[in-house]
Amino acid sequence: MVTRREFLDALAVGAAGLAVGNTAESYARIVGANDRLNFAVIGLNGRGYAHLSSLKANRSAARISHVCDADGNILKKFADAVQREMGEAPKAEKDFRAILELKDVDAITIATPDHWHAPMAIAGLQAGKHVYVEKPCSHNPAEGAMLVEAQQKYGKLAQMGNQQRSSPHSMEIVEKIHGGIIGRAYLAKAWYSNVRKSIGTGKEAPVPAQLDWDLWQGPAPRRAYRDNVHPYNWHWFRNYGTGETLNNGTHEVDVCRWALGVDYPKVGHPGNDRDGGCGSRWLRSLRSKRKQDERVQSRQHHFIRRPAGSRFYDGPALRELHRGNPEGREAERSGF
Repeated sequence: MVTRREFLDALAVGAAGLAVGNTAESYARIVGANDRLNFAVIGLNGRGYAHLSSLKANRSAARISHVCDADGNILKKFADAVQREMGEAPKAEKDFRAILELKDVDAITIATPDHWHAPMAIAGLQAGKHVYVEKPCSHNPAEGAMLVEAQQKYGKLAQMGNQQRSSPHSMEIVEKIHGGIIGRAYLAKAWYSNVRKSIGTGKEAPVPAQLDWDLWQGPAPRRAYRDNVHPYNWHWFRNYGTGETLNNGTHEVDVCRWALGVDYPKVGHPGNDRDGGCGSRWLRSLRSKRKQDERVQSRQHHFIRRPAGSRFYDGPALRELHRGNPEGREAERSGF
């Protein structure tokens, strides 16, 4: 097994060698050449099928020329699906770095585990590819900042998959909020809930023959293979995933930010309680908030009955949007 450091060093060397000019060919295609754009879909177990569906809907302008996954069984299953849906067989590859070397690949879409999102997207930009990456765009905030810098440096298109921004009913409700349907919205609350089966504690096991475990781990700290991680439950392990907060909650929080028209939060420090400064004020406000939460807890039961959504407030007015409520609805303030 290679070490994490050896893997990162090899990735950095390869990426540096790939940062060459494929731009003329790619931009010629984007600007309106008759040829279709060649997409490579990387990470194929779950969201990869949504990418297949979207590219099929745009097949007049795009084709899936390559597919990639570190698991050979998942790779073959997806390649067969592409041939069936798109009418032509893609080239299958286990190692995404081989795809980045190909000059005829214009864009990559990434639906891998979260820990691969930013490193792979940055490598794709360096290689002259346009990038679509599933949420979250990074495993941590620092990597997200690096990805933004890489996009600005290499000038290729990059998009993260916050699909609610393309949802007609979300767009309609946000437009109404911006138009003043409830006045000036000053507060938004988001929630997401899900009842999932236990993944158990898992145990160390031999790596399945079809899986390249070193490549799957990539930039993550090295761990022995366990039987309850791959292909989906990596979401709940810190080394690879970001939990339900960024698996699904990110959609609801993004709708709140979008509707309120706010940018990224500013990071501050609560200070030192001993100086009686902002740290003490922060603690007092936290205690007060806890008492308020106790008073209104019985009024929040309606959140649990709906799996996901967002609420927007302006004085006595309220607007609610959730995934099972395409048209949105006005609601009572309910004591918030």
